[in-house]
Amino acid sequence: MFVHIQVMSVTSKERTKARPLPLNTVELLRVGSSALGMSPQHTMQVAEKLYTQGYISYPRTETSSYPSSFDLASSLRFLAPSSEWGDLARGLLEAGLNKPRKGNDAGDHPPITPCLLATESQLGSEAWRLYDYICRHFIATISPDLHYLHKELSFWLGGHGEHSETGSGEIVGEFFTATGHSLISPGFTQAMPWLGLGPDSVLPDLVVGSQLPVKEVRMLERQTGPPNYLTEAELIGLMEKHGIGTDASIPVHINNICQRNYVTVESGRRLKPTSLGVVLIHGYQQIDPELSLPGMRAEVERQLGLIALGQADFRSVLDHALDIFKRKFHYFVENIAGMDELMEVSFSPLAASGKPHSRCGKCRRYMKYIQARPSRLHCPQCGDSYSLPPGGSLRTYRDLSCPLDHFELVLWVGGPGGGGGASRVEGGGAGTGRSFPLCPYCFNNPPFEGMNKGQGCPSCLHPSCPHGERALAVSRCGSCQTGLLLLDPISGPRWIFCCNRCPLSIRAFRNASRLTVLPAQAAASDMEDGTFGCARSSPSVCPTCEASLVRVEYPNSTPSPLLNSSPLHIGCMFCDSALSPLVESPSMRVSSEGSTGRGGRRGGRRGRGSGRSGWGSGGQGEAGRGHRPRDKMAALAAYFV
Repeated sequence: MFVHIQVMSVTSKERTKARPLPLNTVELLRVGSSALGMSPQHTMQVAEKLYTQGYISYPRTETSSYPSSFDLASSLRFLAPSSEWGDLARGLLEAGLNKPRKGNDAGDHPPITPCLLATESQLGSEAWRLYDYICRHFIATISPDLHYLHKELSFWLGGHGEHSETGSGEIVGEFFTATGHSLISPGFTQAMPWLGLGPDSVLPDLVVGSQLPVKEVRMLERQTGPPNYLTEAELIGLMEKHGIGTDASIPVHINNICQRNYVTVESGRRLKPTSLGVVLIHGYQQIDPELSLPGMRAEVERQLGLIALGQADFRSVLDHALDIFKRKFHYFVENIAGMDELMEVSFSPLAASGKPHSRCGKCRRYMKYIQARPSRLHCPQCGDSYSLPPGGSLRTYRDLSCPLDHFELVLWVGGPGGGGGASRVEGGGAGTGRSFPLCPYCFNNPPFEGMNKGQGCPSCLHPSCPHGERALAVSRCGSCQTGLLLLDPISGPRWIFCCNRCPLSIRAFRNASRLTVLPAQAAASDMEDGTFGCARSSPSVCPTCEASLVRVEYPNSTPSPLLNSSPLHIGCMFCDSALSPLVESPSMRVSSEGSTGRGGRRGGRRGRGSGRSGWGSGGQGEAGRGHRPRDKMAALAAYFV
């Protein structure tokens, strides 16, 4: 039926694509996520590092307009020697800089610009990609606009190439259009080629009335789909549009919803809501819809802006905001049952989840191990939950309990590379890839001043706890000089000593059946059947390096590598000629400078004859100064010890 198509109109027009506005924080975050694959939080961390090193200007700004006094030429001149953008910089300096576009002047800091020339070898791959973009964006803001020729053809496809009409007067046919473009001047896209028009799509030169033969006519059937999940870049744009957050708080908000498991980051940096996040929003909408809408937070941000402009009183705005949130909080608490109902539909109750694992120190019932992130122990009887280190698994630990609160100890085992060795972070922290025992209650509620939340038993300061650092520390670390070398009591028969501050680990006494660190005042009965090495004059401390002695036992069923094939030996693992060959790193020795005893980290330097700092009665550490123990259990232990 359709033989020819007729050209109805031909239009050609020169168009421009404007150069970008000066770079502010929000645009930097968008580009970091969409183009560089970096989360907003990480983008700001890298940008702040570049700023502190002097390579870029202050990265937290809402301004997208250069001040009138800004010396653009000087900022461009130091980029001229670069092998990456030097030609562009020199070309602009010779031809003259274009006046940058005027954006938003928030009155805070000037836009983000490069301040110092750098190379990829100086910055590293990740920081270089962000620095490279900042430099290219700056050059683009003072480059010419892109110019191109836009061409549009319109066609009529009808019966025999004419305006055919049916007997009823209806026109049979369709109008079609074709567009193309050809580049005239690349302008700023020389610095930012990814913003170019792409390959030229040149249309043939045709005149109105020309007829072209029709080769094929096809009709395609397709269907629309639901919109995809928002990307981080799209979310940042919407947050800016609705006034949610500032340049400083936007990355924090996005990072928080990821860490709290409200969304997950999918491929392409898309944010997919989790079941928890969906139920949370449904609960807000059911109880108080304003809590899930952007207007409430945006209104607070607007009033804060009025304070900055001097148009509102700080105290009045604060009282008003507190009153609103207080009323909403009380209303939400009164109607919390609606949230519980929604949660119960999608999730099982916490008391019904998990498996029995270890005993609670309060009710002596078994707590349940909840493996879902964030992992925790939950006591159904008491209704309490105890956080656990992330990224690992939990195991039972010898049916031992904490002497402070009687909670049953558990063993946290790290992920890849874990298993064996005390944690590098003081006393066992998360993310170290090593295993360590911990008390669930002490891990969440540090019992001593000087202990931080999230530390395991190896950092416990209890004077008589058999799992704490005072019972496991051998010496000060000879590598970092600040940490303590601790015995990992669960690493046998391939025993390991690890620093609680740095990655140092030493393997020793392979295949020994038992290995213990002798207490500060070792009882004679503990040593009467042992063979002594370098510590005959002092049965608890090495006179050479002042490290704590160790008691090494080998099974009778296998040949002992000790002196005279004795199954038992007590001595210094660094100085004793019978023990030091059994240490895999004999070159690693204890630092002789300052305190090297078990309390050296807190005790500082020690005078002659003062014993182990912070441990003996003459030391300079906390216990050595005669400070009063900080809790009743510690007082009793100190009395009996």
